[in-house]
This record gives sequence, structure tokens and C-alpha cells, in this order.
Amino acid sequence: MKIQYRWSKLLMNTGSCVLFILTAIGLVAYGISAISGSWLLGIPSIYLGVTVLLFISRLSIHYFKRLFHSNRTLLAYDDNGLYGAGRFVPWSSILRVQEQGTQIGRWFSLESTSWIFYLKDGSEWKVTTDELLSPQEWKQARSVVRNGVHERGWKSIRKRV
Repeated sequence: MKIQYRWSKLLMNTGSCVLFILTAIGLVAYGISAISGSWLLGIPSIYLGVTVLLFISRLSIHYFKRLFHSNRTLLAYDDNGLYGAGRFVPWSSILRVQEQGTQIGRWFSLESTSWIFYLKDGSEWKVTTDELLSPQEWKQARSVVRNGVHERGWKSIRKRV
């Protein structure tokens, strides 16, 4: 089974990022040209443009990378384990899963919703959705992942033994 995003959602999000980036570049360009006349108009424009670029840059890089991938799978699973973000993790090594909502990280960068899998070896495995799932799709995917970890994860295997 696979949890996939829709191509139309990726195109819509990428288009939005392009519009924000162009607006931010326009604000910075206007601010630079306005500084010679009045610094009261120039400095806030530059500040706003840079803030928008910092806020949207990380997510837009993820969207642009996904545009050139033919695989639309965020996370795949079967009876053996989970596949995602270029990694395979067997069910037996997953202790628990936690969902992380959208957050604003360092330097105003947007961090998208993700699953954080805590593994037996003490490490964490983070699989991001890059905001490519609708709220309803996220709910369904969240319940599928939680049920899978509950039914096949390390704790359930330990109980059966």
C-alpha cells in the first residue's frame, strides 16, 4: 500500500511558491531603488521581501525537487515494514510514531507536517509530507500509519512473544 499525493496539489503549491518568490524579489528590488529617495519606504520593503523569502524558500525547494520526480509516493508499507524518504524500516524496529504539525522553524522557515518514527536503536526517522496532502487525506494516512504501528510495531511483537 502507498500514501501518495496528487500531482495537481503539487502544481498548485509550486505555483503559489513562485508567486510569493516573485513578490518578495519585487519588494526587495523596490526597497533598493526607494532607499535613495526615502529610507522610510525602502528598509521595510527590503525587510518584508527577505522575510517572505526566508519563510517560503525551504518548502519551495522541496516542491521544485518533487516536480522532477516521477514517484509520487510519500510513504509505502507492506507486511515487512515502511518505505519512505529513501529508507526501509522494518515494523519490528518501530517503537512509536508521532505526528508533527506545521511549524515555523529557525529563520522563519516553514516546517511541514510529518511523521516521526522512534526506533529501537534510539534514532528517529522523519518523513515529511511537504503539505501535499489535503486535511482529509492527512487524516486517513495518519490513521493508517498509526494502526500499522500499533498492530505490527515493536510493542505488539513483544506482547505476542
